[in-house]
Amino acid sequence: MLSYLPTLLGLLAVATGPDEPLKPFDIYSQEEAAFFSRHRVREIVVLRQGYYDGHQGTRRTLSVQQFDRRGRVTKEWKHPSEGRFLTLEESTYDAAGRLTDRTTYNNASPAADTSRLGTAWQPASRAHYPVANGQTGYGDQWNRHTNSWQRAEASRRWSSHDTTYVQITRLPDATSGSLARTYPAPGERTRFDYMLTGNWVIGGLTEPQYAYTRQEQGRQMEAGVLHFEDDLRAYLAQHPQASQPEAGTEAYYHLLDQVARHAAGRPEPSSTRTYDAQGRLLKDAAKYFFTTYQRNDQGRVQSTQEYIQNVLTAPPVPQDHTVFGYLPNGLVDHEEVTGATLGLEAIRYYRYRYY
Repeated sequence: MLSYLPTLLGLLAVATGPDEPLKPFDIYSQEEAAFFSRHRVREIVVLRQGYYDGHQGTRRTLSVQQFDRRGRVTKEWKHPSEGRFLTLEESTYDAAGRLTDRTTYNNASPAADTSRLGTAWQPASRAHYPVANGQTGYGDQWNRHTNSWQRAEASRRWSSHDTTYVQITRLPDATSGSLARTYPAPGERTRFDYMLTGNWVIGGLTEPQYAYTRQEQGRQMEAGVLHFEDDLRAYLAQHPQASQPEAGTEAYYHLLDQVARHAAGRPEPSSTRTYDAQGRLLKDAAKYFFTTYQRNDQGRVQSTQEYIQNVLTAPPVPQDHTVFGYLPNGLVDHEEVTGATLGLEAIRYYRYRYY
């Protein structure tokens, strides 16, 4: 729905995990929408063929995305299961390319029906996002009993000084919701503060979550969370007249948020990225694993190597190694994933339709 939390968690996303395809930006070192628009890509179908102990397995999975002429995803078939997709997402954008609406459908066809074009899709949810200050948004759920949309959330967006706010109210009682803040922070960081409010939680306010990203020349260098326990203790030491609320109470969270709003905090990175002089990704690291990128002269990824490192002082342990093949027009044709112990694990085949 409209909840800000998925966006927040997305900002903290760590390096690409095992058996996940790379994001287009990481492959081509170019902005995704502009790249696909320039290549006139209309649809991408990725077939993943699994292998076990070097032998072709019976498990195959598909992923399908469709794009408009500006390279933005307009439809995505998701969650493949037993030969069919379980959900479909449709997205629309404004003139500036910002996502404004997203509608999700559930597969309503019999389980035996594995065709994509003949699938019957039942509405599940839809959201309209406030992408500019002063705008309002909403989130609806599909009521199967009345075959109509039912309003579930309302939102509004505004700015004050250097901070942008997004407030979401849960309907119909309007007694709970969430508040998100975005603003610049010391160290060339951008802060993202998120908290639930109202009767979603006992006491009316849950523990706020404080996240950040650090960028250089438009590239994300680091993302993580901020901790303010030390700042809170220092505040209480400097203000002995202030009563120290019990941890976990609404009063405690309010005081913590008051301190956090004006303190730098202690950053805890969840992911870091390293680039070459041309701004192409070379290493994507999380707490316990990282991926290195080997590129050709055109900047496209030739191969990647994943590692696990459970202890910072221990040598990293190699995991999957992926080799990329390209079409003459520069788009990925296939990926071959080889494990550290079992050999070939999967091949992903990319197929395209063009405008």
